[in-house]
Amino acid sequence: MEALLAERMDQLTIYMNCKAIVAASNIVGGQINTLRAIRRKWRHRVSPDRVEETRRHKQAQPVLRILAASLPAGTGATPMTTLSSDGLLQLRGQDLGALTLVHLISGLDDDNAQTCGAGTSLSGYTEWVSAQEPRLSLGWDWQLETHPSSARVVRLGLPRTNVQVLNAEEIPLSWDENLHALATLIDTIDWSTPAFEAVCQRYAS
Repeated sequence: MEALLAERMDQLTIYMNCKAIVAASNIVGGQINTLRAIRRKWRHRVSPDRVEETRRHKQAQPVLRILAASLPAGTGATPMTTLSSDGLLQLRGQDLGALTLVHLISGLDDDNAQTCGAGTSLSGYTEWVSAQEPRLSLGWDWQLETHPSSARVVRLGLPRTNVQVLNAEEIPLSWDENLHALATLIDTIDWSTPAFEAVCQRYAS
C-alpha cells in the first residue's frame, strides 16, 4: 500500500509540475528535469502496441476527419471550400486567416534507439481541425528546444493535411508551396501551450 501511495504521489507531482510549466509558459532550469522525468517514465511503458499507436496517429488524417465531426461548430464566417477530385478540401489563400483551429490530440514520439541514460530529447505530434464545416485537418511534429536559460516547443518540419490552398486565380498551389503556406499559418497561432498541456495530462498519469 505504501509503495502504491508513493507511486501515486510521484505521478501527481509530475502532473502538477507540468501544469505549472504551461501556466508560466517559460520552461527553465529545474522544470526541464520534469520534462525529462515524463520522458523516462514514458519510455519504461513503451510497448510495440504504443509505438504502432503513435505511427497510426501521425498518418490518420481520414480518421481525424471522422473524429472531428463530433466537435462543436465554430462561430464567424465559414471560409469557402470545395472538394477536389483527389479528396482534398480546397481553400482560397485569402481565407486562411478566417480559419479557427481547435486542438484534437497530441502525443509523444517514441525512439527505440534511445534508452534511459542516453541524451534526453522530447518530441511529438499534434493534430488540429477547423471549428467550421467542412472539417479541415492539420497535423505536424514538434520538438522541445532547450537552451541554457530557456526552452520552447517549436514546429518540426511541414504539416500533414487534407487542405489544398488556392492562389488568387483559384489555381491550386504546388504541394510544397501548399505546405509552406499552411506552415506559415500554424506559426501565427498559439498551438504549443494547449498541445504541451495535453501531452502533460496524457503521459504524467
